[in-house]
Amino acid sequence: ISCTNSGCKETKTETVKALGHDMGAATVTKAPTCTEKGEQTTACRRTGCTYKETKDIAPTGHKWDNGTVTTAPTCTAKGVKTFKCTNSGCTATKTENVAATGHKWDNGTVTTASTCTKDGVKTFKCTNSGCAETKTEAVAKLGHSFGKTEVIQSPTCTEPGVRGAYCEHKGCTE
Repeated sequence: ISCTNSGCKETKTETVKALGHDMGAATVTKAPTCTEKGEQTTACRRTGCTYKETKDIAPTGHKWDNGTVTTAPTCTAKGVKTFKCTNSGCTATKTENVAATGHKWDNGTVTTASTCTKDGVKTFKCTNSGCAETKTEAVAKLGHSFGKTEVIQSPTCTEPGVRGAYCEHKGCTE
């Protein structure tokens, strides 16, 4: 500030507060991808000022589709489901296991009949398409079913007689 009196050559200076930056809108200078960060730049709009700020933009992360079964599970083996990222330009994939289906058994068929003294066998077949697995389980033996007692051998004067019962199950000779 200069003195306004005639012939005065005195000057005085004062500090004027800085205006500060007037930052404009951010401009994306590097777009983020699913896995890599991007960048955005903001510049001061004041004439003659070249100040700029650069900030990172977080990666977008993958956006997965609903997935497709790429290996079907079987009764005993896991399958695979493959997911693809739906973000533009991204070709990333990921996989997850699909649980084995497990056998689905029919009601079974008696393949060896039980007798009075021996267990039988019932065989079950898996009904899942393409599976030929079988399993067996024992069918309990019948046990004897004796009928009425009868005289098998009549007594004589010197020998005692025999009374007994025969098993009534078909094919049993006891």
